[in-house]
Amino acid sequence: MANLWKPLRRALLPMAAFGLFACQSEQSPIGPEAAAPSFVEVNGVQLVTIRPGRSLDLADGAAESRVTKKDGATLTSGDATLTVVPGSVKNTTTIWMQPDNASGFVQFIFGPSGTTFNPAATLQISAVKANLDPSQKHRLRIAGASDNADDWVIVGGVYDPATDTVTASISHFSRYALCVE
Repeated sequence: MANLWKPLRRALLPMAAFGLFACQSEQSPIGPEAAAPSFVEVNGVQLVTIRPGRSLDLADGAAESRVTKKDGATLTSGDATLTVVPGSVKNTTTIWMQPDNASGFVQFIFGPSGTTFNPAATLQISAVKANLDPSQKHRLRIAGASDNADDWVIVGGVYDPATDTVTASISHFSRYALCVE
């Protein structure tokens, strides 16, 4: 009798192992939640979400700098850098930027509202905390919206894989966020 079971065990053991591995890859109704979306469409623009468990950094919650027509200024945080070139502002003023973790997007708010730049300032946003598959990062751009409206438009920009950042020129302050095009 033992000889009849031996071939049957040899056939059943690999099928049982295959079934065990196949079940592990299926989603259970009581299993982990679905992955967070990579972007959310707002006003036709696909804004990139922050990777779950991460937040945008900025020392002391906000960065500010005095900018003069003669000297320009640079604001830097762990996740964004704004460079205002000399001659691009009319009057000396204090400018600031602040991450907006509450939005869920890779987004920064700049002020004071109404500040303009001519020539344009350069905004660089890190993509390290973007909840986006690395193979899609070449699609990253920067979008802008008014301070109090979801009128998002793609400003543009270029993704640099060497620094994992997106850089774009901006001519005024508002909200700016990473998006995919």
